[in-house]
Amino acid sequence: MRVLVAEDDPISRHMLERTIRYWGHEVIPVPDGAMAWMFLNLRDLPDIALLDWEMPKIEGIDLCERIRGNPEMKDLYTIMLTSKGTDEDMLQGYQHGADDYVSKPISADDLKERLDRAVSIVGQHIGIDKRREVRFQNMKDFMGRKKASSGSPLPDGAS
Repeated sequence: MRVLVAEDDPISRHMLERTIRYWGHEVIPVPDGAMAWMFLNLRDLPDIALLDWEMPKIEGIDLCERIRGNPEMKDLYTIMLTSKGTDEDMLQGYQHGADDYVSKPISADDLKERLDRAVSIVGQHIGIDKRREVRFQNMKDFMGRKKASSGSPLPDGAS
């Protein structure tokens, strides 16, 4: 799979690039949102885009919204990378069209799990409507992990 990595921190971008290449994927690293948007408009689309939320020129959240608004890009699988970790931030990411959401600092296991899920969905050619259901499940999973790690009990009916 071809994975676009849009991350403004050079060390983080390098580590993401090396790790994802190690897992067998082609990586297209870019240093900011404007370069990511330019790449998406000038070349064949990658299969997956990892977008840092806070980047210069165009933030990842805005990129996500642009991607969802472009009929030629609407099926691009997007994973938001961010140090923003509140439930409201996560909901905002999903509302702007992110397929998945990973909080920084990113563990290799968590990234691998999310990337494997993305590869599976992209490989099965699951369309945007079905992915909305997956996005909702990802949101529930994220909130469940966050509550479990903070020691707070899950709300009634949550799984």
